[in-house]
Amino acid sequence: MKQKIVITGASGFLGRAVLKLLSQNKDVEILAISRQTEEKSQENVHFVSIDLRDFENINKAICNFNPDGLIHLAWMGVFNSSHMDENQFENVSILQNLLESLSMTSCQYVVGLGSQAEYGQYEIPIKESFQANPKTCYGKAKLKASNLVLDFCEEKAIRAVWLRLFASFGPNDHPNWLISYVIRSFLINETPKLTSGDQKCDYLYVYDAAEAIIQSCFSPIQGIYNLGSGTAQSVKNIVKAIYSEIRPTCSLEFGQKHLNQTPRKLLQADITKISQGLKWKPTFQLKEALTETIERYKASQPQK
Repeated sequence: MKQKIVITGASGFLGRAVLKLLSQNKDVEILAISRQTEEKSQENVHFVSIDLRDFENINKAICNFNPDGLIHLAWMGVFNSSHMDENQFENVSILQNLLESLSMTSCQYVVGLGSQAEYGQYEIPIKESFQANPKTCYGKAKLKASNLVLDFCEEKAIRAVWLRLFASFGPNDHPNWLISYVIRSFLINETPKLTSGDQKCDYLYVYDAAEAIIQSCFSPIQGIYNLGSGTAQSVKNIVKAIYSEIRPTCSLEFGQKHLNQTPRKLLQADITKISQGLKWKPTFQLKEALTETIERYKASQPQK
């Protein structure tokens, strides 16, 4: 009998990667929910276009599907410009409704996507045992969502996995995120506006992140886990690697962009817990993943 899994945010950057990998498993039946989708249902994937704020129709869809598990990736306001917006907490209300719908089904687990923003500011590799002290509404809402999922699953005696993602990248990422922005700029021979690039960040390739999410569905693990590469590279070195790969005619410059606040010097995940629990580790090295991403962007460019 096929395992039935609901995915929210199925048309998002990470959602599409999860759906692509998970749909290859023909022992799984998927209900893919997103606000807007033109995708047609496949052999084991049922696409539905519903706004998660439409509680009545979400409830009907989930109860009719009767899932074994939920992968909750949807979130409104992921961009930095929205991180201090009080509307972030609307996401918690949406999650509350999803969980209430699940309580009327045979669901056995929930895998939710959290964020490094739940921890707040640390300048050392972050462990799950570190105290959560979020500084933004985004981080506070994500933390509240994590507590909601963990408490709900404990009460219902089902498994909960909350994955705190650090930074991801890959094909089809939003054009304003750093790596996507730099690649797109160099491909049209424009110099991107960058900071000094001294800050170090933990970047995980989107398909490695998707694989960890999927493995969490089929593993007995539960609780909070960091999701990252476990290593941090300076923004300057990442940009230089992209520049060397694309070889644009424009110049490479740093320091043109000045931030309103001092950026953190280090954002890095300690991934010991997830590596041991899932027997998972990233399969793509940064250079390999950058090359793959660049080639995908090149292929999507209009032919001259």
